[in-house]
Amino acid sequence: MKLYHINDFSPYAKIFPELSGVQLKVLILYVNLYKIDHIALTLDIKTNTVCEHLKRIKEKYQVNSLFELKLLFNNRMQCFLLNLINRLNF
Repeated sequence: MKLYHINDFSPYAKIFPELSGVQLKVLILYVNLYKIDHIALTLDIKTNTVCEHLKRIKEKYQVNSLFELKLLFNNRMQCFLLNLINRLNF
């Protein structure tokens, strides 16, 4: 996996295949502590659109809060990295 670059979200597409391109970008920026208004500016979309994307992402993953969404993100990332380390060791 490549290091995270603000303009390159492609490494995360394999980990979160359920998300559209824009949803993936919103999620990555959100879990990296971007505020909703900053996400909107970065992606050149309205703040309401960011909120709607976050709502739809929560629905897709059947979580009830943004905190749970962050936990889900961290769990998937940890599993991905552990699998990657495991493959490299064998």
